[in-house]
Amino acid sequence: ELGMEAAMAPASMCERFHLCQSGGYIIHIMHVIKNSLKIKKLWENVGAIIDFTDEELLFSAHAHDLGKLGSKEFGSYYKPQDQDWLLRKGEIYKLNPANQYMKVTDRALFTLQQYGIKTTWREMLAIKLSDGLFDPASEPYLKTYKEEFYLKTHLPEIIHQADLIACRAEADSWRYL
Repeated sequence: ELGMEAAMAPASMCERFHLCQSGGYIIHIMHVIKNSLKIKKLWENVGAIIDFTDEELLFSAHAHDLGKLGSKEFGSYYKPQDQDWLLRKGEIYKLNPANQYMKVTDRALFTLQQYGIKTTWREMLAIKLSDGLFDPASEPYLKTYKEEFYLKTHLPEIIHQADLIACRAEADSWRYL
């Protein structure tokens, strides 16, 4: 059930965002995976400590937007937009009102546990913090002033950077048509 949803899902709901098209979700995930490997290499080259495995990196990149596929109980995250005026504004999809509201990253973690998929603490933080400071809920993790609160891994930062770069480049491909 999740496989077909993933194959058809868009990455966003508005054409001015990123990959607002059928199949956009998978394309976006592949970009984030590719970017995360390159960014990890960059961090290594400048002397950062890489304290996570490639498996953790790839899993986190793959799962960071899993919440955009919706839920077992309520179905897909996005539905085709049915309001003409919103379609004219470029809102091709809308959020499925049947779903309980959750942030995408929270739904991703919830979905993993629904299917019995365990995460390491590094993977959990990378998924939860993948939106970086665009999500105010990430601030306590990322805006720390005491060393004892610093992240003990760079994995969340690398996944966020990979996602941000993918989103911006994907939006550019629409913006400059």
